[in-house]
Amino acid sequence: MKPVYAKTPLTIPQQVEHLQQRGLHIPDTARAQLVLRRVGLYRLKGFLLPYKTPAGYVPGTSFADAERLMKLDEALRLHGLGAMQTVEVGVRQAIVQWMLERHGLRWYADPVHLGSPEQWNSRLP
Repeated sequence: MKPVYAKTPLTIPQQVEHLQQRGLHIPDTARAQLVLRRVGLYRLKGFLLPYKTPAGYVPGTSFADAERLMKLDEALRLHGLGAMQTVEVGVRQAIVQWMLERHGLRWYADPVHLGSPEQWNSRLP
């Protein structure tokens, strides 16, 4: 038997109120509502975990603290994605160069380099 989930969904204004009741300082409730509409309460609460205590949030914790962590997370993600492109292009070029030097200009068109269809089908689940 599945456990019953008894919590009811909160509206965006109720979510802001819930955060305030837990001790989060929110001076601009309209801004908080916009952010919650964009990212959701669950994601926002993830950024508040460093400030969480059994009783609520560390005194003095503000909505702006969570926003700063979200901006840092976004900047790190974008930086990582930019680096991934550089790595992907470099690896692809290294493979292509290696194949060109050993098998010629149209190496990619020669099925001998790809293996047999049976070989690939045997790897499918």
